[in-house]
Amino acid sequence: MTALPISNSRPKTIGIVGFYGSGNLGDETVVAILINKIREHYPNARICGFSLNPTDTEQRHGIKAFPIWWRSEAHFVPGQPLPPKGSFGKLKQAVKNNLPFFNTLKALKALLWMIPRELPFLRRCFQRLQGFDLLVVPGSGPLTDWWGGPSSHPYTFLTWTLLARLTRTKVIALSIGSERLTTRIGKSFCKWFLSMAHYRSFRDRYSRDTMKALGLRGDDPVFPDQGFALLDLLGPNATETSHAEYSKRDSGLVIGVSPVGHMTCVSEYREDGNESLYRNYIETLSSFLLWLVQRGHRLVFCPTDFLQDQPFVEQIVGNIKAALPGVDLTRRIIHESLVTTEDLIVRIRMCDIMIASRFHAVVLPFALQKPVLALSYGRKVSDLMTECGQAAYHRKMDEAGLDDMIRVLQALEENRHAIAQHLGVIAAGYRSQLRKQYTEVFQRYKHKVGGAPALAWSASAGRLDKRSLHGRCTGNGHRSYRVPFEPGEKRGSVRLAEAPSRVSGGHVCASGYGPVQVSSRAEVLASQRAVFAPTKAALEGRR
Repeated sequence: MTALPISNSRPKTIGIVGFYGSGNLGDETVVAILINKIREHYPNARICGFSLNPTDTEQRHGIKAFPIWWRSEAHFVPGQPLPPKGSFGKLKQAVKNNLPFFNTLKALKALLWMIPRELPFLRRCFQRLQGFDLLVVPGSGPLTDWWGGPSSHPYTFLTWTLLARLTRTKVIALSIGSERLTTRIGKSFCKWFLSMAHYRSFRDRYSRDTMKALGLRGDDPVFPDQGFALLDLLGPNATETSHAEYSKRDSGLVIGVSPVGHMTCVSEYREDGNESLYRNYIETLSSFLLWLVQRGHRLVFCPTDFLQDQPFVEQIVGNIKAALPGVDLTRRIIHESLVTTEDLIVRIRMCDIMIASRFHAVVLPFALQKPVLALSYGRKVSDLMTECGQAAYHRKMDEAGLDDMIRVLQALEENRHAIAQHLGVIAAGYRSQLRKQYTEVFQRYKHKVGGAPALAWSASAGRLDKRSLHGRCTGNGHRSYRVPFEPGEKRGSVRLAEAPSRVSGGHVCASGYGPVQVSSRAEVLASQRAVFAPTKAALEGRR
């Protein structure tokens, strides 16, 4: 009698859900590190991304990708306003004078505009999540309602967690951070999302304490940002090949520069309409970089967000060129746009010292043992500098002056070798902590997660659809797997792969944890006929 083979294991299906795919190379580096770690623990895993730009994710990381929200299906461009802005004329201006009422109407308008598009998208997401074992949130700063309000990050992660629960998919949030979480509903959404996660860790104590203050229960660990595992991705010799292009230079340092775009930092102060902060930042940074060039140093721009930051890189370079008319800066300044994480890492490795304002523009140089002068717009950068013992080389964006920046850089230049050694120790410790987290988390779910791939017969479509369904544990310790029956097929007792089994209610109950595996429709039908032929003959003989 031919039996359907039952295997003991199958490749895991793991999703990575997050607001990446928008040009932020820091987030893309974290995703690349996470993919590398998943493949290290699950070599045969099927990895899928859920991102803002599925096409970019597929090309960049070589994995299948789907949109994280319906706006991505509609070719949404990050940075654009969520609903289309209409003109209400005098009525709109009158309503805007009453700010609380205007904000309420604006939120209601966005909600009414979103519902007809959101519900069909959620149905498609539910179907896509069928058979996933793990859904991983790759850290960074998902706990925020600043980008698009509560309907952006908080709502999106909450809905994906709910969908994962409905499909029995484990949710893992690794080294996540909280920043600029201000609205009541946004705080509630983030707390509910985290409370439903099967595992969660925070990237810093501030993020953990923020969520604890909102009522999140549990003793959650704090692990470094995953960017500190960069050397596990690049290899142990990555720090030994720094600035190869300038290894024979006569004098001067190679200074990396990673400015932050207008949208990211100014809007934090937008309640009072103060944009002078950013203008002063660009002017002061331009003057500082001009001073560096005049003293024989070379500049290598390393923007970590090529959509938001690159226009201001060009503005800064334009300011420097305007101050040095007739001077050839071709070999003194590298400022071409970056679009890949590989190019970003190559430039960072060329540098002796970094001047950075974004979070991952500090994390990645630290992972490569590069001293950093940090000019921050938020507390996450200042907290990181303090934790790594580099608080003396940090300045707030609105407090940094030209003379002060010169003094800090001179101190960095004098102590850069000792600082690099210190950062090497810090980064090695962080990598060790992250390895511990990866091992603990992925080993925890290595044998507990996952349904069994089965083949479901669609009579109306006349085809076999391969999908993954969770096994259902039966009372006798067996596991239940759905098996397609040919229309009109009889049911009775059978034996599969020499294991005691029974057929009941459209299920085959067999001992073991393996799936029923068949590779084609013809094999399915042939195997089923062979399996059920004796039972069918016996049943017909009783008539």
